Amino acid sequence: MSVRQIAEDKYIIDYYPDGRKGKRVRKVYTLPSREVAEAIERDLVSLNKNSKTSQSAGQATIDSLFPTYLKWCEQHKRETTVTDIESVYTNHISRVLGAVTVEKLRVGHINIYKRMRAGEKAIRGGKIKGIKRATMVSNRTIMKELSYLASFLKWCRRDMEMEIKPLYIEKLPHARPKPIVLSPEEVGSILVNLTPLPRAVVMLLYTMGLRLTEATCLRWEDVDFSNNVLRVVQKGGTWKILPMNKWAVCALQGLPRLGDWVFYSPRTKTHIYDIRKPLESARKAAGIDKKVNHHLFRHSIATHLMGLNVQTRLIQEYLGHAEIGSTDWYMHVNMAILAGATRGAFDFLDGIPGLAGMLTTQSLVISDISEAK
Repeated sequence: MSVRQIAEDKYIIDYYPDGRKGKRVRKVYTLPSREVAEAIERDLVSLNKNSKTSQSAGQATIDSLFPTYLKWCEQHKRETTVTDIESVYTNHISRVLGAVTVEKLRVGHINIYKRMRAGEKAIRGGKIKGIKRATMVSNRTIMKELSYLASFLKWCRRDMEMEIKPLYIEKLPHARPKPIVLSPEEVGSILVNLTPLPRAVVMLLYTMGLRLTEATCLRWEDVDFSNNVLRVVQKGGTWKILPMNKWAVCALQGLPRLGDWVFYSPRTKTHIYDIRKPLESARKAAGIDKKVNHHLFRHSIATHLMGLNVQTRLIQEYLGHAEIGSTDWYMHVNMAILAGATRGAFDFLDGIPGLAGMLTTQSLVISDISEAK
């Protein structure tokens, strides 16, 4: 084991994860000080000394198995989730724990991962006026990364039938940030300043509480104008069915049918992926100083429904936080309750100058479909 500094904040740690007779691992880490690097080295030495010698069948490392796990994820998880897991593995898990034998993985390795990721938080980012800008790696981010590792280990036990003891991963203290939501008037001002395509997306984000991917991945076959309901694939891959209000119906009916996707992009020949540019332009045009992103509309509608004294359980149902029953009867019962719970919630849009006239399908003509990519 050795530690060698090669730059101001970069250190080389080389070691033998399987003992002196095993393969030598030599990696570069970005760490805040030599003391942190040496402390991590001592932990690695301790873990190696305490590890039992594995049989040949148990020599698989995280790096050797993770690509197979990613292929499994492609079949069982959403595309966006797989992309995120692959990014976390490539950039962090492999870099820190990739050479560790899966059956030798211990809580000590998890603690090393936490310390390394926390040690990197003060030294990332560019420079502003000669001063390094700190881009913090939050505890919440670290725990999300470790949740991906935990899912991988569960897969190793279940699908690979490996004898791995469950690891208890102590949670790092973190709180979910509370956004400053938009007022109903601010939502209306943003809608007025959007062109029809991104406006229709925002209508679904706000009036129906959809996530961005739930809205942008919508297909025409999932929209039922006869019964004014639509179905979406929600987080986790399950289906959710919701009643459409008049604003959502109008916004969708005004879009041209250029393909299977409701929000079709002629440039990419698939659905659009974000509305950041038109949303930022609309925010500036509306004179709003708050930071506005697509998820803020979901937070806003939840807050506004709370203000209308809608039951928390119904809001959870509306936003997809609780699992909806699988039978048609259960769904039809909920359709009536949900539609009634939100009835009148969006009447304020009628009083927004320049917006009420857009309620007729004829007035919703796409003027710039390329504005949202």
